[in-house]
Amino acid sequence: MPAVPEHLDGHLLGLYLGDHLAGAAGGINRFERLAKTWDDRPFGKDFAMLATEVGEEARLLRETIDLLGVAPRRPRQLAAMLGERAARLVAHGRPFQRSPMGLLLEIEVMRGAVMAKRGLWQTLSDLSDDLDLPGDAYDTLVERSDEQVQVLDRVHAEVRTRAFRVPPARR
Repeated sequence: MPAVPEHLDGHLLGLYLGDHLAGAAGGINRFERLAKTWDDRPFGKDFAMLATEVGEEARLLRETIDLLGVAPRRPRQLAAMLGERAARLVAHGRPFQRSPMGLLLEIEVMRGAVMAKRGLWQTLSDLSDDLDLPGDAYDTLVERSDEQVQVLDRVHAEVRTRAFRVPPARR
């Protein structure tokens, strides 16, 4: 059974993995909310797919944490969850309607989150020999993160061309 060897700081590793697990939970919620909010647009399906994939990755991360026996810190997870929920309160100037600028910002935030997750998989790949983990699996997740960023880049390109245009009815 893999365990954290003495030459690695298991406490810090547990904090790191727990922070990423909390981030994944927030990411799943955010992608699900984006999928529901924008289900009338083609990219709503992209958000739903990303929610599913991040959910699968969160399960794998939870299994890795359990396998290594490093316990994530609940207060940190709670703080991350509350932070994600507080971010929902930002109205972007339109409290009761969808805002194209709000979507643009959401995509940019989520693209950054996916890049952070990519770093997690790179770190676990680098540590895989020390931790007796399957490095190839994490390399595959790095590639998947790259594909997820490409999806977000494509949606971003579509949204940013219209985010600041004034609708004809308001001109």
